[in-house]
Amino acid sequence: MPTASLGKLPNDILLVLAEFLSDASINALAQTSRRNYDAFDHALYIQNARKGNCSALQWAAYYGMLGTARKALAAGANPNTMRQRHFMPHPYGLRDDIYQSTPLKQVPYTRPLVSAVRMGRVDFASTLIEAGALVDVGREEWAAHIPLISAFDTDSLEMMELLMASGQIDINSHQWLNRGYNLLSFAILHAGIEIVRYLLAIMDTPDASSQYLPFPLITAVREMRADLIPTLLASTKIDPNRVDDHGRGPLWWAVQKNNKPIIQLLLNSGVVDTNAMDDIGQTAISLAAENGFDSLVHVLLATPNADPVLAGNENMIPIVHALRNGHTSVLKALMTSNRIRADVGTLFWFACKYQNHELLKELMEFERAEWSATDAQGNTWLHSAATHGLTDIVKTLISQQHIDINAQRLDGATPLICALQNKRRAITTVLLHANADVNIATNNGRSPLFYAAKSSSETLSIELLKRGSHVGAVTNTGATALHQACEYGMSKVVQLLLKHGADPLHRDGMGDTPLHMACACRWEQIVRILLGVIPHSDRVLSTARTPLHDACRSGHTGIARRLLEHGADPLARLPNGPTPLEYACTGHPLIAKMLLDKGADPLQTSSTGHSLLWRACVHQSPKVAALLLQYGADPNAVENGGTTPFMVACRIGGLSLVRTLLNHGGDVTAVQANGSTAMHEVCRRAHGSGLYPVLELMVKKGADINARTQEGLTPLHESCHRGKEIVSALIKAGADAQAEYVDATTSRRKTPIHIVSGNPEIGLELLALLNSKSRVAVADLKTPGWTPLHEAASATHVDAVFWLMEHGMNPMAVDENGRTALHQVFDQSDANWNESCAWECISALFESDEVDINHRDNEGKTALGLAGDAPESLRTLMIELGAEE
Repeated sequence: MPTASLGKLPNDILLVLAEFLSDASINALAQTSRRNYDAFDHALYIQNARKGNCSALQWAAYYGMLGTARKALAAGANPNTMRQRHFMPHPYGLRDDIYQSTPLKQVPYTRPLVSAVRMGRVDFASTLIEAGALVDVGREEWAAHIPLISAFDTDSLEMMELLMASGQIDINSHQWLNRGYNLLSFAILHAGIEIVRYLLAIMDTPDASSQYLPFPLITAVREMRADLIPTLLASTKIDPNRVDDHGRGPLWWAVQKNNKPIIQLLLNSGVVDTNAMDDIGQTAISLAAENGFDSLVHVLLATPNADPVLAGNENMIPIVHALRNGHTSVLKALMTSNRIRADVGTLFWFACKYQNHELLKELMEFERAEWSATDAQGNTWLHSAATHGLTDIVKTLISQQHIDINAQRLDGATPLICALQNKRRAITTVLLHANADVNIATNNGRSPLFYAAKSSSETLSIELLKRGSHVGAVTNTGATALHQACEYGMSKVVQLLLKHGADPLHRDGMGDTPLHMACACRWEQIVRILLGVIPHSDRVLSTARTPLHDACRSGHTGIARRLLEHGADPLARLPNGPTPLEYACTGHPLIAKMLLDKGADPLQTSSTGHSLLWRACVHQSPKVAALLLQYGADPNAVENGGTTPFMVACRIGGLSLVRTLLNHGGDVTAVQANGSTAMHEVCRRAHGSGLYPVLELMVKKGADINARTQEGLTPLHESCHRGKEIVSALIKAGADAQAEYVDATTSRRKTPIHIVSGNPEIGLELLALLNSKSRVAVADLKTPGWTPLHEAASATHVDAVFWLMEHGMNPMAVDENGRTALHQVFDQSDANWNESCAWECISALFESDEVDINHRDNEGKTALGLAGDAPESLRTLMIELGAEE
């Protein structure tokens, strides 16, 4: 119809026509004449409100067009509309072209009231509130979408008072903290002092921590809001000493920020605890010392209440923090302070530890009377210097007659032991030449010779033995120096100790001899040395857990051979304990062969109640498995738990192991008590690398790749959550990609595509793979029932919903209860259900023109009718889309 002819039609007819036109068409007609403008302008706003998600109101709120906003509201625009990140078509199916237009792209994804508040437009905000805009919103809203919090950005007290005057906000409700918001802390981030004072006046309990921000005073310190701190400190509602989750208070944070003016404000208040410790025992002054903030250290030292020698964890005082981090200026400030009298023994220890020669020199010169002082662990200055390798200081100290060269600290260690523990050879020599006692042991019985035995220095051990060290001294655990030398592979020291009478058959508290230690640690040369002094077939080689056990467990073929040649018993075992062969079956075929040749039983039951072949399969050793099979082991013997060695090989072994057992009679058709077959076991491995050749071999040997358990599950069903490699291998080997099973819980029939659709942790590439290999593609699944789309919607698997919709799945298919996928979004019983994903699933479903938002199930309920306990945001969304209860 020509435009001019429209002018002859009555207004009622024009408005009816407008119902069938897009926003762009109505707008074009409105500009053709004054009469058409008068007729169509209001219709345009009505159309926008009904079909365009109120985009005109959103645009007006952002750009401050109050007149446009009033027209939109008069036409029925929802003052609480919100631009969505996903396009949301109107339920009538008509798209609004302006919704994604260039002017609207600048509009934020938020509500009109929030836009008005952020821009500081009080009149605009007042108009929206009068029209029904929500000032307080649901818990699901982010802080950026809450009008009251947005008002802090504008720092407008007038806006704050307007929002409070709406009567919708309970400023003292616990729901704010439950949402994670402390309003006063948020205000401190952005607002000025007027709003902070306003909130302090009207809030009952403003001093609270929340999920997103700490207590208000700590927030002010961290944000360096010096302008707000006096007001907060003056308020009786604010505790100046509240701490965060790590025990850190306002003063701690002020020091951390190196903010001297704020520290001065806190100290001058007289109410802040200057000695408060955080969870690791650090005070404000120790933190300043640790970070080298010398100006802050001076300020805190000048504060009478600050304790500069208060020790925290590990006896760390501020001066030690400075020393540890090499802050010389702080160190001098603390040492010259008349308020500090540090524990000289502790100070000397840390000076040695951190090699602060300047401090050491000063202590040695001016603290002579303290040369014998000890720290909390009993370390004398000589202990400290010996431990940290300061040879010159050691020489200076032992030259003094009053220094006890054999002093023991709390654990019994002497300076000589400290030097040996830390491999300070030069200092060890100095102390020995000064006649340090070589037989004083620690509280746990470890002598100097014990520590020397594990060093590679034969010279030190010789020197100790020359000076009368007891070669047979034992520790609290029964170990000797020879045990120690054998454990650490010191063959020359072993020879030396044996020459001086060490007993090679002495057993420690665990029953181990030095030979056991050498075998367990794989020192073949030491084993040869020890066997040279141990009689052939000695009982140590055949009783209980023998050295041969240790050799087999460590897998050293040469040691095992030497022991067997020396008369070791290959059958030795503790009651119900392992034999040497059991250890060898963990992956040492050469040792296993030697043991079998010496008469070991290949059919014995292991200490765990399984066969040795089962053990070899668990440890994925095809060579050991082949050896045991040659000696008569049965690959199909039923073990504890109902499995067989062949089943184990299928589950965790590679192609070589599986082939080995198959070649010796492994049964691919065997079924376990739960109906699982060897093929199921193959697919239960941790990853799919190298799986296809195993599957191919199994199929060639007669395995059914679609075999089912008692629950009806095929290997492919069980493998869908294990990744693309396993699924690809199964399909390539002939697995049925559309095999159905009945879910035992819901009695619904499901396919692999259902399984993948219902698990958000699985990538979409599996859906594409399964769909390409199915007999019937997703697009052709028209049969009513529980579809993959139901499964995806129930789990709010957004990507799967989009994919299934794009590939033609019918969103109006109904299950046995008459429910569509949209109903399932509101089910919320699935463990993977997620609110934000539910929102996006609704968006995806409405991409189809076929969706009936008010479809009723067998009980007459719509999707919204099932949403009784759903989050308010989802209910609001459905109502905006035209949903009915």
